[in-house]
Amino acid sequence: MDIFEKNLEVLALKEPKLVERLRSADIEPVNIETTKTGDLTFCFGGRYFHSRYDPAREASLQADEILSREPDWVVLFGLGCGYLPARLAECGKVRQIIHEPSLEILKGVLSCVDLTSLLRKPDIYVVAGPGAVAGLVRGVVDGMDGILAYQTPPYSQSFPDQLAEHTQKVKNAHTTNKAGISTEVTSSLKWVDNYFANIKSFFKYPPVDTLRGRFGGVPLVIAGAGPSLSRNAHVLKEFRDRIFVIAAITAFKPLLKHGVVPDLVIAAEKKDLPEFFTNGQDDLKTRFLLAEVTNDKMFERETGGKFVYYNPYSSLSVEQARFWGAGFFPANGGSVTTVALDIGRMLGCSPVIFIGQDLAYGDGKTHADESFYQDTRVTIDPDKKIILEGNGGQSAGDVKELHWLKGLDGKPIPSRYDWVTFHQWFEKEMANIKASGSELKVINATEGGAFIE
Repeated sequence: MDIFEKNLEVLALKEPKLVERLRSADIEPVNIETTKTGDLTFCFGGRYFHSRYDPAREASLQADEILSREPDWVVLFGLGCGYLPARLAECGKVRQIIHEPSLEILKGVLSCVDLTSLLRKPDIYVVAGPGAVAGLVRGVVDGMDGILAYQTPPYSQSFPDQLAEHTQKVKNAHTTNKAGISTEVTSSLKWVDNYFANIKSFFKYPPVDTLRGRFGGVPLVIAGAGPSLSRNAHVLKEFRDRIFVIAAITAFKPLLKHGVVPDLVIAAEKKDLPEFFTNGQDDLKTRFLLAEVTNDKMFERETGGKFVYYNPYSSLSVEQARFWGAGFFPANGGSVTTVALDIGRMLGCSPVIFIGQDLAYGDGKTHADESFYQDTRVTIDPDKKIILEGNGGQSAGDVKELHWLKGLDGKPIPSRYDWVTFHQWFEKEMANIKASGSELKVINATEGGAFIE
């Protein structure tokens, strides 16, 4: 067995799809050269990626720089000939995620360098795409762990666009992990209080799974309240009698402005939100879908009916759901629109179409016109922070940390940490749906904001 096959045999234990790509790709592997010390290097795009004199010493100096910062995980952009990850492993830093952006480099290196001992280490991963990097950060890195992203000059100079996307994906994925911990700490006790306050309502309103399969083959439109909603919300009115509409509660009033009354308005807020209701006939025409941990005042408002859904992350709900007639726990990515996707599957709807799912600031706004937040304005200051001013409970100069996502046009667009977590969940869920072989078709018809893979 040659070196290439030996490497692939070990790599396949963690990344079988990458191995398939390497075997099937019709590419010319990079040419590996021997240095004056007998070590290996290569030239790609007119640049040598390791010293032509002493690559091992070069890697040792780079490793010292990384180790001095004492990260829990190292995320490397670029495998090279493996000198740097091998040196880190020798020094005890055996939790690494390595993203090689070039299949030509990866195939050339794996054909000439025996990396089997490195690849066998349980917490060292080699991938070939920013999505795979993000998936690993979400899956194996704890939110409390520190991450150091590192790249050598040849990689940053040769692959600037890929590096920018890689860096943002890593940051956003780790933000998702940290957000989960923050949500648990800040919200879990309030959720328990709301649950017990809502028990009186569980007797009154049926769980949403009483509708299981009742809308087979009916197209579902899930409406978020992103700034782009006004660009195509009016189209729904033309097709209203042929589609099922679930709206985030923030999108309720914007849809009404366009003459569209949703079939269900979904909410999971832990505090009362009277400002999102109309207190009129439109409320009475609409059924509301409320999480079991929603503020109890939301259950008391007069509407056209209510259904309840129960969350899989609450052990209290899972243990007691059968008493309320529920057995369905929708997958939850932290947003009601992520919940609505799984509910749509349970209803039997197909295809599922998203609108207003911007997950980003657009046109200087946070939300769609006619929403409670329509007058909130967004400014990005020189320190790369988001400043929000206006209504929606924002104090003057409310500051948020700035994050970036890839926009529909491929260019970076400004976002914030909670939207980034939703974006991460959507991309993971789309990959899961595709991998499962499901016939469900999901369409993102949002006309602004973030690109969702």
